Amino acid sequence: MAPTDDAPAVVCDAGPLIQLDELGCLVFLADFAALWVPEAVCQEVEARRPAALANPAIELQRLTVATSTSAFFRTAVRTLSLDRGKRLP
Repeated sequence: MAPTDDAPAVVCDAGPLIQLDELGCLVFLADFAALWVPEAVCQEVEARRPAALANPAIELQRLTVATSTSAFFRTAVRTLSLDRGKRLP
């Protein structure tokens, strides 16, 4: 199923990518407008379940640059205790 015009974009974490691939259900992610994957998440998935990143049912977009270096972003990272993958590179 192709994404609709109002479909949301998501930032993927390693756990769901690995588990959906194990279940053969990565196709469920095709409904999202964009699937962004931080580089640290890609590295984790590559180490545990590399086939998940090469699945033709979905198109993942690797995030290789930080989206923000602002004080607000740094505060949010500290406040939410985000791990490396969710902070972006």
